[in-house]
Amino acid sequence: MKNVISKLLLGSALLFASHVFAQDNTEAKFVPDANANPVNMAENNGIKATYTLGTIDRYKAFAVSFQNTNNKPAIMVVYWKIILTGKGLFYTGIPLKLKPGQTLDLTNNKNPNRKLAFVIKTGTDMERYKMKMRTLLITPDTLASN
Repeated sequence: MKNVISKLLLGSALLFASHVFAQDNTEAKFVPDANANPVNMAENNGIKATYTLGTIDRYKAFAVSFQNTNNKPAIMVVYWKIILTGKGLFYTGIPLKLKPGQTLDLTNNKNPNRKLAFVIKTGTDMERYKMKMRTLLITPDTLASN
């Protein structure tokens, strides 16, 4: 009897392990709401950050996008974070490099480590999420002097 129970436990553990390893590691996809329009979240030195409401799985969520509205021949480096009012730091983003006129959003994000979509915490209004940005202008002159 002891041998049968041991085999059942071992078989269950192997079945569970194979199920875990077989799962797809892809991230859940953000789906924008049907009538969602981008809402301004922050602006700094010609960098405009907006968010769009939607869902990730069945959870309320938002996705951020960044646009460089400058027409100067320079690259803007953007340091950004999202603050949840009353709670503190919610997320610190990977610094972005945006060329003049360039937009970065979920459709053209080539860095799998760069997170741009977030689940809204249960019981929290979107108005409590604020973005803070710092920008650094890199011009051809700046590059030549280094």
